[in-house]
Amino acid sequence: MFPYTKPFTQLPVAKKLTDVKGLLGVSAQVFIDQCIHHPLLYFPTFYILKEKLNGGTVEGALAQYRVNCVDDLQALWKIWVPATLVNFTFNPMWARIPFVACTSLLWTCILSYMRGAAEDPE
Repeated sequence: MFPYTKPFTQLPVAKKLTDVKGLLGVSAQVFIDQCIHHPLLYFPTFYILKEKLNGGTVEGALAQYRVNCVDDLQALWKIWVPATLVNFTFNPMWARIPFVACTSLLWTCILSYMRGAAEDPE
């Protein structure tokens, strides 16, 4: 989807900050990840799995997601927007997955704290 990604990652930082084509590519990658992937795939999957593991329904999961959507996305974006900007702008291709894995560890701790418990403890 982004053929200019690899050449952009190989530029020195000073050139990256003035490379309009590269920065537009970074913006598009961040937008797709944060505004399409997370709200439409990641969170619905999270809520459905959590609800099904606790004996609930898909409908109940999606209803709970609708209630929490704004808070969840705000929390997610506080971590992931800066992280993806750094990752897509400054990290070489080989460092992207390890960087995301480290950020994911932090995010998983936050999400587990926010939404990990069952809604109705037994």
